Amino acid sequence: MSREDAKKILGENATEDQITNLLNTLHANEQALKEQIATKDKQLQQYSDYDQIKSQLDEINKSKMTEQEKLEEARKEIEKNLRESRITKNKAKVMTVLAGLNLDDEIVDSLVGEDENVSLDKANKLKARLDNLREETIKKTTQELTQKNLKPDMNEADDGNKSMTKEKFEKLSYTEQKAFKDANLDTYHSWYNKK
Repeated sequence: MSREDAKKILGENATEDQITNLLNTLHANEQALKEQIATKDKQLQQYSDYDQIKSQLDEINKSKMTEQEKLEEARKEIEKNLRESRITKNKAKVMTVLAGLNLDDEIVDSLVGEDENVSLDKANKLKARLDNLREETIKKTTQELTQKNLKPDMNEADDGNKSMTKEKFEKLSYTEQKAFKDANLDTYHSWYNKK
C-alpha cells in the first residue's frame, strides 16, 4: 500500500505520523500472515512426509516378519474383508426388504450386522411396524373423514350471516340453488309456498 492509498483511507487531514503508523501496522500484519503461511506449509510437508515414512516403515516391518507372522497378518486381512463383504451383502438384502420406504442410510446401517438372519429379522420387524403404523393412520384418517360433514354449508352466506334468506338464495348460481333446495326442501317450500 502506498502513502497516497493510506492517506485516502485516513482522510485528507491525516498527519504523516498517522500514515506512517498505518503503513507500519499493515506491513507487520502482512509479515505475520506470511510467517503463518510458511509455518502451515512446513506442517503440510511434514504430514506428507509422515505418510511416506509410515508406508516405508510398514514395508520394513513386513520384510522382517516371519512366515508365521505374515500368515497371521494375511488371516486378519482376510477376516476383515470377509466381515465387510458380509455386511455389504446383508445391507443389500435389508435394503431389498425396506425398498420404497425411503429410509436414511443411518437407519439401514443400524439394522445391518454380520449375521444375515438377525439383520433381516430387524428389517422385517421395522417394515411390519411401519406398515402397521401406515395402516393405522389411514384407518384413523378415513374414520375421521367419514365422521365429518364435508358438504358445504349452504346456510352460511359470505358475509358471515349463518341463515340463508330468500334474497341470498336468489343471488346464488343455479347449481348452488339446486344443492340448497335438495338439502333444505322445507325452507325452499316455505319461501315459495309449495307443498
